[in-house]
Amino acid sequence: MDPANILPSLERLDDAVDTLEETLQPLIHNMTDVATKLPLLDKAKFYVLMTYSIESMLFCKILRQFFNTNLSNCISQLPYV
Repeated sequence: MDPANILPSLERLDDAVDTLEETLQPLIHNMTDVATKLPLLDKAKFYVLMTYSIESMLFCKILRQFFNTNLSNCISQLPYV
């Protein structure tokens, strides 16, 4: 990619991340409220389930945009999100 053309792409990425944060904020806020009331093992299970759910939503969003997931490193990076 030409360095002169990367700035608009970075701005779109920044906007997309901001939108994602705003969209997930109620879910994350409610998640901590619910998790504080659970025993330790159930809390761990709850966090794993929520992480899996968020990862699945991101994967579906990528597939919906007709992104070729087999040729991308994006899917391998989802567990780190």
